[in-house]
Amino acid sequence: MAAAGLCNLRAGLRKLPLGWPLVMFATSGLAFAAANIIWARTLPVDAYAIVALSIAILNLALRLAPFGADLEINRGGGALSSASISRVAATSVLTAGAAGAVARIGYSLSFAVSASIAIAVACGGITVYSAATLQARRRYLPSLGLLHSLNYLLLGLSVATAATGAASASVIVGTVALASVALLIVATSILRAMLRGSSGQGTGHSTRNLLALFAITGSAEVMTQLDRLVTPAVLSLADLAQLSVLLALVGPPFRLLEMAVAYSILPELRAATTATARRRALRGSLSIAVGVSALAALLLLIFLQPVSHWLLGTKFTLPLGLIAVALLAGLVRVAHGFAGAAATALVPNERLTQLSTLGIVSAGIGIAGAIFGSRWGLQGVLWGSMIGWLVRTLASAGLVRCALRSTSE
Repeated sequence: MAAAGLCNLRAGLRKLPLGWPLVMFATSGLAFAAANIIWARTLPVDAYAIVALSIAILNLALRLAPFGADLEINRGGGALSSASISRVAATSVLTAGAAGAVARIGYSLSFAVSASIAIAVACGGITVYSAATLQARRRYLPSLGLLHSLNYLLLGLSVATAATGAASASVIVGTVALASVALLIVATSILRAMLRGSSGQGTGHSTRNLLALFAITGSAEVMTQLDRLVTPAVLSLADLAQLSVLLALVGPPFRLLEMAVAYSILPELRAATTATARRRALRGSLSIAVGVSALAALLLLIFLQPVSHWLLGTKFTLPLGLIAVALLAGLVRVAHGFAGAAATALVPNERLTQLSTLGIVSAGIGIAGAIFGSRWGLQGVLWGSMIGWLVRTLASAGLVRCALRSTSE
């Protein structure tokens, strides 16, 4: 009977537009949020802020490391070649050096933390590319397992540090680097197996397209990590710690919806051959995301302050106005999840440069807005970065509309 129930659950999930991606992103997001809450409770404020900053730099660099090849392979349906794997390995090493330099010189992080970030990025680029290849072939579970295994590691690591009383950011980030080496071994094995199962030729990757996709990915991830990256530069580590706690509590439902939509919609739209099929895919995901995000925003607005006090006591305080701005930013991010992923999937190659330019401009607007808004504290940072998200969302939606119209003509 239990087996029958499990089969029914799996069948039901497969029928949902987001299905397993939504479940996997939910558990991964909860793991990441729980790790942050445990660290916020147990680590000194500055140590927790350094860990949060290190993870923000790492997440940004991991998305940059494949240099657009992870999106290109999705647009190409999963065609793989040994040359593309070698290219990703090379760009990952270059990105790792840049990430380590930013951590060490830009944020004055210790050599141990900066070196650990660099190692994790050098290994993680291949892991991201392997996950994207599986995603393009619609093998969602192994892809998501690779993509989000680090979040589960962070949860286990936070429990271990709380139990042992270890309060060193270098130990935490160093352990993440060691785990990234293990993931690299797994990801390389998967890529080799997929390469043996294909012709090994793949499709040629246009340098122009890769540059455009790199700009699209990079600008999106800059904006995702923008609040965490700007705050320690214009405010303080204590402000970054407070922001990280807020985003850990507010962010998961919106972040998981944004990412799950983007993750599943991209290959679905590429597989659809008509405007009608593409609109159906968009509507199906939209109906779930709107309902879930609206309910999540209402519940968080009502219960977040008492929950925060119960979890963290008076160590961190979250004013209602700050919570409301964060919730609004989360809703905007969900909207961008649709528009951004749909634009990446549907915009023809000749308009990729236009899409990447819009991404860079919106990221610049978000950075400028966050810096300017910082004079009003954390709320100003959130409002400023949100302007960039709004510009990006509206611009992407306009390009999607044009692409759907041209398909139907």
